[in-house]
Amino acid sequence: MYIVQRVLNSLKNINSSIMTYILCLMLSSNRKNCAAMARSVDISEKRLYNFLAESTINSQEIEKNLILLASETRKKDVPRALVVDPTAIIKHYAEKMENICHDRAGCTKKVEQVLVPVYAAVIDKS
Repeated sequence: MYIVQRVLNSLKNINSSIMTYILCLMLSSNRKNCAAMARSVDISEKRLYNFLAESTINSQEIEKNLILLASETRKKDVPRALVVDPTAIIKHYAEKMENICHDRAGCTKKVEQVLVPVYAAVIDKS
């Protein structure tokens, strides 16, 4: 619960729909689809679908706030690094999924149809 509280404190000045989406991602233990995530925090699926429909605007606000958070938490003389991790999620039977691509999957050692979410984090020694 400590992590959730820290996230909430960091998000208190952010758009409430972004906060709801982040909490859904953190608190849902099942599949990460709108129905399952909405059930995890007892909100309507429509609210999450509306958030995703405005993804361009929301992603710009998330980016702005992440950069602000990174600069506000910066400590002098403590080295920081940006870690970027692309991860292939195999989708054998995907034909019409958006952004599907072909990539070599590390677990099967074959070229597979995959989605490639990219995770980025700022890390330091503290």
